[in-house]
Amino acid sequence: MMLAFSIFFFSERQYVPKQWGSSVTIAGIVTFVAWYNYTYMKEVWVWSQESPTVYRYTDWLITVPLQVFFL
Repeated sequence: MMLAFSIFFFSERQYVPKQWGSSVTIAGIVTFVAWYNYTYMKEVWVWSQESPTVYRYTDWLITVPLQVFFL
């Protein structure tokens, strides 16, 4: 779903008012980073059978500042 939302946000950003364009772009970036991290965490769990908690926090280190400072 995160990848689907990324595609949606990137494809629809040209249809929103100009003042909301950067917010929609940041939302697309955040959902893409989340998708990538979830996919990577799943692979880590499949190979190691251990919880990849540290990758969850790296996702937050990237996405939360984007949302706070740019939205």
